[in-house]
Amino acid sequence: MDEQEACNFNPATTIVKTDVSWNSNIHFVALPFHPPKKKRTMTIVSIILAAILLAIVGVALWYFLIEKPKIDTPKVPMSFVGNLHILNKDFNSDYGDKASEVFESGMKDIGAQVKEAFTSSDISSEYNESKVFTFGEGSLVPYFWMDFRVTEKQMKNLTTDLVKSTLNKHFQTESSDFQIQPASTSITKLSWGDLKTLTAAIDCHSYHYVQSDRSIILNGPDSDSKSCFWHLQGPSGLLIKLRVEWLLVGCRDRIVIYNDIATAFNTLLTSIYKCSWQEPVVELFSSANLMAVIWKQGQYSYYDPFRLSAQAVPMPDCSANITLMEGLEIQGNASTPFFPSYYPPNAECTWHFTVPSLDYGITLWFDGYELDTPSFTKPCRQGQWRIQNRKLCGKRVLQPYAERIFVVSLTTTVTFTSEVTLTGPGIQFSYSLFNQSDPCPEKVLCSVSGQCVTECDGLKDCSNGVDENNCVCPVQFHCAEGNTCLSLLNVCDQNKDCETGDDEQNCDEAVPCDLFTYMCADGSCVKKANPLCDYVTDCPDGTDEKNCDCGLQTPMSRIVGGTNSTEGEWPWQASIQISGQHVCGGILINQNWILSAAHCFTSRHTPPDRWTVILGKFKLNLISYHELSFKVQKIISHRYYDGDTSDHDIALLLLDQPVPIVPFTYPVCLPAKTQVFETDTTCWVTGWGTTEEDG
Repeated sequence: MDEQEACNFNPATTIVKTDVSWNSNIHFVALPFHPPKKKRTMTIVSIILAAILLAIVGVALWYFLIEKPKIDTPKVPMSFVGNLHILNKDFNSDYGDKASEVFESGMKDIGAQVKEAFTSSDISSEYNESKVFTFGEGSLVPYFWMDFRVTEKQMKNLTTDLVKSTLNKHFQTESSDFQIQPASTSITKLSWGDLKTLTAAIDCHSYHYVQSDRSIILNGPDSDSKSCFWHLQGPSGLLIKLRVEWLLVGCRDRIVIYNDIATAFNTLLTSIYKCSWQEPVVELFSSANLMAVIWKQGQYSYYDPFRLSAQAVPMPDCSANITLMEGLEIQGNASTPFFPSYYPPNAECTWHFTVPSLDYGITLWFDGYELDTPSFTKPCRQGQWRIQNRKLCGKRVLQPYAERIFVVSLTTTVTFTSEVTLTGPGIQFSYSLFNQSDPCPEKVLCSVSGQCVTECDGLKDCSNGVDENNCVCPVQFHCAEGNTCLSLLNVCDQNKDCETGDDEQNCDEAVPCDLFTYMCADGSCVKKANPLCDYVTDCPDGTDEKNCDCGLQTPMSRIVGGTNSTEGEWPWQASIQISGQHVCGGILINQNWILSAAHCFTSRHTPPDRWTVILGKFKLNLISYHELSFKVQKIISHRYYDGDTSDHDIALLLLDQPVPIVPFTYPVCLPAKTQVFETDTTCWVTGWGTTEEDG
C-alpha cells in the first residue's frame, strides 16, 4: 500500500479473506453484513415490550405508592361561612329580594369569583363547592358558604386564616369587577350539621332592614316550606330585639336564633323548641346590628305556629352605685339588661356597693340561679361573675340561693359578663345586709346555698347536712333534766312524761313562738304541737277550734289497688279533665283553689282555659246528680318543679268562680305549718286509680 488511508471500522461488517497467495497487490476488503430481517424485528419488539413493561411498573409504583394512599384515605366534609365587603357596589332593595334579577346576577357573579379563588389555589383539590345565599348592607356584603373534602391531616391545615387569605389574594390580584376591603373579610367554621340546616332553609329566604322607631312583623313561612331563613340587619350601633310569640298549642316547631348571619354554633343565641303556653312570649337580643333566624317545621299546620317581630334598640346602661343603709331587710333589686327578657351576649354589668360599716356584709338573693366555682377548661355558659377578685360561674337551679359577701372594705364591686353568645332568660337579684359576726341569728348558715336554715327540725335543708348534725332530740321535745326525748304529741297531753313534768307546764298560756309551737290567729303561740280541731280550746282567741267542719287530711298519690268509696265520702275530690277526659285528680282546698300535681300541666298540654274541674263526681264513666263543673282561670306550678326527679311536684288551679259549700262539695282541712306527722300514722289516699300496676 503506497498510501495509508483512514478506515472506519463498522461492527456491522465482516472481514473476508481470499484463498490466494500473499501478494502485495492483493487488498483485504471490508464488506457489509446484513443480519436476517426476522431477527431484527424481534429485537425491536423486545425493546418496545421492555419499555412498556417499565412504564407499567412505573405507573403501578406511582399508583400504589402515591395515588392509592390518597384515594384510600377517608375524607370528611369541612365547611365554612364567610362574607366580603365589596366597596364598588351598593346594596339596594333588589339585593334583598331573592326573586329579583339583581339578586340572581349578584349571586352568580360573586359566586363564580369565590369558586375560582379556590379552584386556582393550592387548596383546589380539597375544594368541593360554594354558594352565595344572601346580601347585606355595607356597602355590599355577600354571604356565602364553602364546602371542602379533606383528610384528617389536611383538616389541621385548612384553617379560617388560610381560607380568608386565599379569598383576599384572588380578589386583590386577579382581574375582577369587585373591589374588596380585605380587613373586613370574615370566615367562620361551620359543622356539617350547621351547613345542612342552613342549606335547607335558604330556599325560603327573607331579608329585613330593622328600624328603631317601629317594630316590623316578619312574615311566616308558606305551606310549601319546611324550613326558612331570615336575615335581619339594623342601624350600626344598635341591637336587634326579636320577639317570638307562640300562637298554637302543642306544636313541635323549632326556632334557632344566631348572633350573626354566620349560622355557626359559636354564634348561637338560643334554640326554642315546641310551642309553650308557660312561656308564650320570648324576647331575645343580638350583640350588634345583625341577627339570623332559622325556622324548622315540626309538623304541618294551616296556621302559623308563631309570630315574629323585630326592632332595633339601644343597649341600656347596666352599671350602678348602690349605697346600703343599716338594717337587714331587702333594700333593692338589680338585673341584667332587658330583664326579664333574655340578656344580650355582650352584656356587661357593674354594680358598686357601699356598706354603712364593716359590721355588715352583703347578701345577693337569687331565685333559681346560683354562683359556683368555675371550671378551668370550660367557659361560663350562663354568665360569669367577679366578686372580690373571685371568678364565679352562674347556673340555673331549682332552688333559691344567696351569695354572702364578707366585705373587708366599705366598697365592693360586683360584675357580670357573658363569655359566650349563648344566652338565657334575664337574671335578677335582690340585695341586703347581714351581720358579719352573726349571719344567721338562731339559725345556722348553709355554706352551700347561702341560706339560713333551721337546726334539728328533722329536715335536711342543707345538702352537706350541717343543719342536722349533733342534734340531741331532732323533731322531739327535750326534757329539761336528763337526755329524755319525747314525741311532740306527748306534750300538753295531760300526762307528765318528763321527770320534772316540764312537758305539761305552760300549756294554758302563751309561750314564745318557735318551730314546734302553734301560732294562733292573734299572733300568740301555744305549746301543744297539733291543737287544731282536737275539741280542746288551746288558743286564747279560740281559733284552733274554728273552721273544723272541713274534711280529713288526705295527701295525694297515684292510686293502685285500694278499696271502693261511697258517694260523698270524699267531697273534696276533684276530677281535672280535658275535652271530657279525666287526666288528673285534685283536691278542693277552699272555695277558689284546687291542689294538684305539677306534672299534669307541662307544656305538652293545653293552656288553662282548656281545662275543666269536676267536683262531686263519683264514677268517671257516669254523670252524678251532685256534680259541679268549673273552668280553670289560672295554673300555678311550683317554680322549682323538676320533671326528671318529680321534686316539688305540686300545682294550684284557680277556678273561674267560687265553689258553693254543699254536702257533696266542701274543702279538705289543711294542716298548720307546724303540724307534726308521726311515724306509723294512718293516712287515707283517694283518687280514681287502677287495681294493679301497669308494667
